[in-house]
Amino acid sequence: MEGPKIELQKQELMKQIDEWERESIEKIHQVANEVRHKLSLRVNKFATDLNFEFKELTKSLIQCRKEEDFIETRIDFFNEELKKLQDTFNNPWNFKIEHYSTCFINKIHLVTETSLLRSAILNADAKWIQNGATVAGGNGAGSDMDQLSAPNGLCVDNDQIIYIAECPNHRIAEWTCGATTGRVVAGGNGKGNRSDQLSGPADVIIDKERDSLIICDYHSKRVVRWPRQNDITGETIISNVGCWGLTMDDDGFLYVVDYDNHEVRRYRMGESQGTVVAGGNGQGNRLDQLNQPTYVFVDYDHSVYVSDCENHRVMKWMEGAKQGIVVAGGRGQGNCLTQLSNPRGIIVDQLGTVYIADHKNHRIVRWPQAATQGNIIVGGNGEENDSNQLSTPIGLSFDQEGIPNIPVKVRWAKNGVTVAEDHEAGNATNQLDRPFGLFDEDDGTIFIADHWNDRIVQWKVGDTNGQVVAGGFGGGNPLNGPTDVLINKETDSLTICDWENRRVLRWSRRSGTIQGENLIKRIDCYGLTIDDQRYLYISDIEKHEVRRFQIGEKNGTLVAGGNDKGADLNQLNRSTFLFVDGQQAVYVSDTYNHRVMK
Repeated sequence: MEGPKIELQKQELMKQIDEWERESIEKIHQVANEVRHKLSLRVNKFATDLNFEFKELTKSLIQCRKEEDFIETRIDFFNEELKKLQDTFNNPWNFKIEHYSTCFINKIHLVTETSLLRSAILNADAKWIQNGATVAGGNGAGSDMDQLSAPNGLCVDNDQIIYIAECPNHRIAEWTCGATTGRVVAGGNGKGNRSDQLSGPADVIIDKERDSLIICDYHSKRVVRWPRQNDITGETIISNVGCWGLTMDDDGFLYVVDYDNHEVRRYRMGESQGTVVAGGNGQGNRLDQLNQPTYVFVDYDHSVYVSDCENHRVMKWMEGAKQGIVVAGGRGQGNCLTQLSNPRGIIVDQLGTVYIADHKNHRIVRWPQAATQGNIIVGGNGEENDSNQLSTPIGLSFDQEGIPNIPVKVRWAKNGVTVAEDHEAGNATNQLDRPFGLFDEDDGTIFIADHWNDRIVQWKVGDTNGQVVAGGFGGGNPLNGPTDVLINKETDSLTICDWENRRVLRWSRRSGTIQGENLIKRIDCYGLTIDDQRYLYISDIEKHEVRRFQIGEKNGTLVAGGNDKGADLNQLNRSTFLFVDGQQAVYVSDTYNHRVMK
């Protein structure tokens, strides 16, 4: 289901495509008209030249007649020239249209930034609930549809449907969210290499563009494409490859791990040989070698991350590199945080943090970029089947790019936890006095408008004391009753509603800043927010309205209220805090009307 933010982005991209189409068509029309004009000129010139040559030949013929110079060679000459003119007249088209390969229209290319974790940034200290929930199988090893047998690679689509490569069952199983049984979507007709069979599948991915599954059919030494809508038979797209893991980049290139040849190859659709992008120098532990690689991940820079299984490490090969670099493990087999044991599935986020299925250590580990050791995020409690344990994990996937989805029936904890101040009102760094608006940063740090203390306080997760980051400096205090605050990441600054001073301030986060910069003056600002287009929205509590400002604007545009104080649907009464969604719809706390308006 498309959310409002996705729909808004789609509309914006459609506008860009439409604009490109119009400009391209205009350019085509322009070039076509130029060629038409040239064609008319050249045809006219051709006719003029042909007429001129005929007249000249006629003159020569008349002159010879006057001079009675009709020897045989002269007659042959005139006959030959006349024949040439006649042939040219009957077949005049010595013109042709040449299609040059040089492109005079700007090409456009859709770059998708929503695959797996490539666009997600997870907090380096993010914690997972240690007790997992079974979403597929869990009824013992077997071939019934409520069972799995040695599941290997898996992938999750945007609807949270899971596709699982079941190696001993020679099938790909599909499990929808909340289902108690799966269904076979590829193979399942016994072990074999017929078009309706699989033999030891090791991995599976979704090709959304072709609405199909792409499968590593390891024992058949082939890669198979299997339609999702007509799942009776598959089509072999690559043969004679010891494929174990695979992935696809945003340009549609397929990356296949050849377990037997200790290499990773990149394939353009339709290619049969591909290009080596990692390994390919025989089995070994040098930086230009791999030893039975299993799974692979490709980032936006086309860097290839490989689970170098028997070398107990994860390698990164940048595009065009002759050798890789170790990004996790590489210190022998073991269960220390500096070691891995036969790593399998891997995912990499935008910060370069690597998430690894540490197979024989029965755990999932996270390895930040440039770190010398990882940390356990799931498992690591022995090899059993309790909800906080894993047993030789292989495949690894994140749903919805690692962003948690909250189901409709979610239940929240009944008791909260104090994260900032747990004392009486005061102005000490472990106290607040009438806190108003707040902003929660990505790492969990909270910025609070400490209203009666005339300051903005920063409070980090787990701290017992806050830190004053704006105002609160005694005499000549530049803040007076602030009511709201947000962070502008582009300018690395705070934007503050300085209510009693009737202004909006920008306050640099650089150390040593003791005063802010006026952005907007003479406004009874109470709440503020910023949208994805960097527009600033401010609620004016005295004028009972909300205005939207471009950076640098002084007056802004009215977007809510503005029809005096009142309770009608076009009015507000003491508007305070606000929120803007992905479609730029404004939600306002209409305080004295005891309602929230959209």
